[in-house]
Amino acid sequence: MGRVNLAADQSVASELENEAKKRGYTLYAVTNMALKLALRAMKEGNDLELLEGLLEFYKVMKSMDAVPVTSWYLDNVSRLCFTANQHEFLSICEGAGDQLASYLKGRARNLQDVLGIYQVIRELLPISDISVNGADGYTEIRVAGTGFSKESTTCAAKAFSRMLENFGFKTVELSASPGGIIYLKLTNVGDSKTKS
Repeated sequence: MGRVNLAADQSVASELENEAKKRGYTLYAVTNMALKLALRAMKEGNDLELLEGLLEFYKVMKSMDAVPVTSWYLDNVSRLCFTANQHEFLSICEGAGDQLASYLKGRARNLQDVLGIYQVIRELLPISDISVNGADGYTEIRVAGTGFSKESTTCAAKAFSRMLENFGFKTVELSASPGGIIYLKLTNVGDSKTKS
């Protein structure tokens, strides 16, 4: 099989060669593997940013010991749990927000950093859009694509609200609509959990 020379930033090529050697790979093998993945992504109609998103999503899932399940399953379990014990169900949803915040605080200092992580993995999430606006001392956040039923959307809203509270916000208003639309109105009260 023939070989060709490829152009790359020298610092990236050097770092790649060092990492390949550490793991017992040749630069040739690593380059071919990376190019095959890039080619596959492009042939399937994806942008190459998808590869970065997949790696980031994998890190999040692995760090949080998350298990991928279908939205249909989550929606139905949410409905059953909400009916059986609404208070306990919503408490669990808030706990999920605390877990997410605990993970994110290792990588994000503020809401802008959190949104930066979201931008990298957004293609892999069921969330179709997040918009953030500031007005009159409040931060308003609208999230679309968080569930089908009122119950699953409410759970996502409670988790999202609790996650933001861990970043120094206080929820003033929260609404969740069937179809996955969340609206949060927040005030920034500072991050008392990380300040000494």
